[in-house]
Amino acid sequence: MNTENKAKVTFENISFETAKKMWEEYISDFVKIISSEIPIIDKWEMRKMRVNICEKEENGLKKRCGSLHKYFTELELQKENVEKIFSLFQNFSNDIGLRVERNKNNEKGLDRYDFEAVNDNTDDSLSCHINLPNEWNNPRISISVFVGSRYRKIDLESIV
Repeated sequence: MNTENKAKVTFENISFETAKKMWEEYISDFVKIISSEIPIIDKWEMRKMRVNICEKEENGLKKRCGSLHKYFTELELQKENVEKIFSLFQNFSNDIGLRVERNKNNEKGLDRYDFEAVNDNTDDSLSCHINLPNEWNNPRISISVFVGSRYRKIDLESIV
């Protein structure tokens, strides 16, 4: 997928279904990018999305939000791989207009790496968690998406 064209797409004022579909494509593409750049990462497991229904609003409608597909693999990586993944994560997230954060609190000593990219307007987020092997960690990579609350397509049509 060419993320340069996607960068111009706004995540605001779209239905939950549309946002869900877009994020499914994004996370799938990001996993493919990682696998192509770091060939030892070639097998991923995926878990399906969990949709939450928000409280009814004054207009009588309920928004939806959810944790999208989660990709993970249990694999021993080296620190160089983590830095490469962070670089890919940063580039990918910037291309689609997200603000990137890296939580360095658990990197030294615990070898746990947490990256998050957020859309401040919609609360959508892309997360990447990596554990390097040590006495406290099972080695793994986990990539997930959270889709911020939005109306369903049918509800958006009734509002307009």
